[in-house]
Amino acid sequence: DMIKRSGENIAAVEVEGVLAQHPDIVEAAVVPVPDKLRKEEVKVYLILQPGKSAEDLSPAAVAAHCQGRLAPFKIPRFIAYVEELPRTPSHKVAKARLVEAAEDLRVGAYDRLEEVWR
Repeated sequence: DMIKRSGENIAAVEVEGVLAQHPDIVEAAVVPVPDKLRKEEVKVYLILQPGKSAEDLSPAAVAAHCQGRLAPFKIPRFIAYVEELPRTPSHKVAKARLVEAAEDLRVGAYDRLEEVWR
């Protein structure tokens, strides 16, 4: 899983690994979002620990966790919180289903650059 952002390759597994280090995050799935300017942007779907919410781990806190652990261009632009992720029969995250399920992958996510929920 590679995301191509402004000519840079971003390995989804690297971003997911950094996010998995946060104690409030159970699992992260990173997918590309089409972007006219940069070709693709990074979006993350997060499952938080039971009892935790976006108020406990804000998008700003997610970005702060990534700073210093990832190059700035690898920090997710779009952040979405979910209760569960779709799975394949072998229990891997079905990222294709995440992408196919949304007409616009920006909707329902926090846009870190524009500082708005879409």
